[in-house]
Amino acid sequence: MLAQPCQETLDLGDDVILCHPGGDVQLNASYSGDPSKIIDIEWDPITGLSDPSILDPIASVSSTTTYTVTIKTFSGNNLVNNGDFEGGNTSFTSDYIYNPVSLVSEGVYAITNNPNIQHPGFQPCGDHTSGSGQMMAVNGAGTPGQNVWCQTIPVLPNTSYVFSAWVTTLVAASPAILQFYANGAPIGAAFNAPSNTCDWIQFYNIWDSGGSSSVTICIVNQNTVLGGNDFALDDIFLSEVCEISDTITITVLDEITEQQDVEICFGESVNVAGQSFNNEGDYEVVLQSFQGCDSTIMVHVDVAVIEAFIEDPLTLNCYLDETELDGSLSNGTNGIDFYKWTTSGGNILTDPGQPSVSISGGGSYQLLVSTSLGGIICYDSISVAIPLDTVSPVVSIADPPFLSCQDSTLQLVAQGLPLPSGYDVAWTTPDGTILSGQDSLTSLILGPGIYIVTLTDLDNGCIGLDTTVVLADTSKPVINPFPVPGLTCVQTTAQIRCQFRLQPPG
Repeated sequence: MLAQPCQETLDLGDDVILCHPGGDVQLNASYSGDPSKIIDIEWDPITGLSDPSILDPIASVSSTTTYTVTIKTFSGNNLVNNGDFEGGNTSFTSDYIYNPVSLVSEGVYAITNNPNIQHPGFQPCGDHTSGSGQMMAVNGAGTPGQNVWCQTIPVLPNTSYVFSAWVTTLVAASPAILQFYANGAPIGAAFNAPSNTCDWIQFYNIWDSGGSSSVTICIVNQNTVLGGNDFALDDIFLSEVCEISDTITITVLDEITEQQDVEICFGESVNVAGQSFNNEGDYEVVLQSFQGCDSTIMVHVDVAVIEAFIEDPLTLNCYLDETELDGSLSNGTNGIDFYKWTTSGGNILTDPGQPSVSISGGGSYQLLVSTSLGGIICYDSISVAIPLDTVSPVVSIADPPFLSCQDSTLQLVAQGLPLPSGYDVAWTTPDGTILSGQDSLTSLILGPGIYIVTLTDLDNGCIGLDTTVVLADTSKPVINPFPVPGLTCVQTTAQIRCQFRLQPPG
């Protein structure tokens, strides 16, 4: 029963999660065995790896990737008996002649701890195992294909094995050319011993047992040069190839992006994840998830603009007792959906749901308008006070004197308190006579009667008036004569006397 090899483990560690868009990850395949016994490292896939021939490459990933690392290594179970030659000249065969005393002749070998003892031209190299142990020192023959070392070993069918040996050069001239054989067939290519003496170099090849249950492994010298071609072997090794794998998954999280379209009224703001926006545009809000990755909210803000507007109204006065309020120039993002007129102290004469209304009377008038955008309705209002100028001018006629039989005309004088900047005057009478000045503040009249003056303020059309009554004193005086004595022939003259008395006017 062959010992069970391959007890070593390989661990790539825990899986890794990266945020979008990925990045670099330091991989580290931890091997429990001797790293010097690793004969092959294979990564799958190799995409993104800084160096697929080492155990700790850097992986640069942009999408989720599962990496598998597989190593091939010597097992700890060396199937070669006396591969370090510490047991002397035993457990192997050779086409060379064993001579423990002298290596001066070609085609001989010795088990020694110092090849210079057997051949003064050989370098006094130490062995590979400890530097002071045994090695197989060889003076190469000129005949190619001779077996330098062979051993028959039981193996498992259909199993991969690694055949390894350490070789050094004893004379610098013409280093040996060696090749591994298994059951008479070469394994891999021939290899050269090092050019520097006493440098130990390891060579190995992989051999698959197929259906074989045993193998005769040999080291063959292919160098036929007699000068030089001197070498030493040590630590010959045959073991089952251990193939160990582990995987690691590097997950690159999907980019977390959310689109939010919001509508707001002008002057308002919207809060997204603690950030406030009040202007139209596109914004990016970055949040951190529970895994430490950023998620992005793409915010598109539409702002509905609404403005109520009323054309400057005309002033109400005595010319104009009605006017129109025009709100048709109010504007909104999607037009105006709704008009509503109201008043405080005034009077709306037409439909208050129209862009324009007719009104009368002073007061305050309000217009409320709305517009819609998406699922929101926005409002705006404006107020206007209607100017009112209905103040009538004050006019006063100075008290006139009485007319008399002697003075049948007189001037009537009116005055404004105060006079408007622009005015019209008109005198009228239902029963008198106006001789002149009908349109001035002073008029000439004839005869008693009622006289009326109107004063019109040309700025607002308002009228003030005053009335006066002109009286006439045309009563005739009363004469009462005294008796006159009769005239005679004697008294031919007489004095007439009378009494004169005025009557009250009217």
